[in-house]
Amino acid sequence: MTNYLKIITLILLTFLISCATPSPEEVLNDTIEKYNSTKFISIEATSLWPDMIGEIDTTIYQMELLNDNSPHLGYGFIVKQEKYDAVYIDGTYQILEHANKALRTYDSVALSEDNSRITKGIIGQYNPVAQLQYDWIFLQDSIMNDNKMVVYEYIDMDTVYEGIDVKVIFNLYINPATYEVVQFDRIAYQDDQLGQKIVWTYSNAEFSNEKTALNYDLPEGYVSMTDSGYELVKVGDKAPDFKGVTLAGDSISLSQYLGKKLLLDISVINCGYCKEALKYINESDGFSNNIQTIYINPTDNNKRMQSYKEQINIPFPVIADRKDLGKAYGANGYPTFILIDENGIIEQVQEGYTKEFLDQFM
Repeated sequence: MTNYLKIITLILLTFLISCATPSPEEVLNDTIEKYNSTKFISIEATSLWPDMIGEIDTTIYQMELLNDNSPHLGYGFIVKQEKYDAVYIDGTYQILEHANKALRTYDSVALSEDNSRITKGIIGQYNPVAQLQYDWIFLQDSIMNDNKMVVYEYIDMDTVYEGIDVKVIFNLYINPATYEVVQFDRIAYQDDQLGQKIVWTYSNAEFSNEKTALNYDLPEGYVSMTDSGYELVKVGDKAPDFKGVTLAGDSISLSQYLGKKLLLDISVINCGYCKEALKYINESDGFSNNIQTIYINPTDNNKRMQSYKEQINIPFPVIADRKDLGKAYGANGYPTFILIDENGIIEQVQEGYTKEFLDQFM
C-alpha cells in the first residue's frame, strides 16, 4: 500500500508540475504580448558576425524601441553603436556616421518611395520586436547560462540556386521565466554544409509604459550629407558669381557685396543641424554689423521655404530652390558655410555646424 501511495503521489506531482509549466506556444504568445503591449523597451544587444576570412566581428548596440505605430515598422527606435547611431522618430530615419561626422536623413516621402533602408536594414531586422513577427515553430528546450530556454525555429529560405541547395534557418531563444528574447541565430547552409552563423544576444532589457516618446539630441559638428558628389570650393578660390531673387522679392547678386565680407549659409529644410545653427544665431542676437549673410537653399522651393521661415526666424536674405548654386559652391552636405572676403575671394569653408565657427561673427 505504501508503494502504491508513493506512485499515486508522484503521478499527482507530475501532473501538477505539468499544469503549472506553460507550453512552448504559451511562452511564445506571452512573450509577443509583452513586447507588443509595452510602450518603451530598452535593450543591450551584441552581434557576433563572421566575416569572409573567418574572424568574428563583435558589435555592441544600445537599443531603445517605442511602440508608437510608426509607419513601415510600427515602432520608432534609437540605436547606438561605436560606428554610427540610427534614429527613427516621427517617420524620419537618420543615420549618424561617427568616423566622418556625417548625417544622412530620409524623410517620410523618401521612405514611402523606398522603405528598405529601415525594413531590410540591420536595425529593422535584428531586434526582438521585429523577430517576434515571424511564424515560429517550437524546436526544443535548451539550457543557457544555467537557465532554461525555449528554442523556436523559422525557415527563412529553402531553395536551389545555380545547382546549390541553399537553406537559411532562424532560431529564437526565449527565457520562459521572464518572457524575454535572449538570443537570435541566423544560420545559412549550402548543400547541408554550414556557411555562416550570425548570433545576436539580448540582455539588460527594461520595459516601461511610462516613457511615451523618444528623445535624441543631434551631436554638434556633424554634416548633413547628400549624394551629389560636387567638388567643394577651396580657400583662395574666386567665389562663383550669382544673381537671384530673395523670398522677399528683392534682386540680389554677389557683386553688390564687393567691399564687404559675406557669409553664405547653404542649408536645406530637412536638416537638423541647419536648424540648430539658425537657433544658435537667433539666441545670440545675430551676427555683428561687420558681416553680411545670405541663406541659400539648393533644394526646397519658395513655398516650402516661406512656410519654414514662418516657423523659425532667418535673420538674413533667403534664396530658395537654387540647385545650381549648391553645385557651383560644391555643397555636398548641410549646412555648408562659405566666407567670402571683400575682394570676392573665398576666405573660409566650413562643413557642418559648430558654435566655435559661428562665434567669430557674433
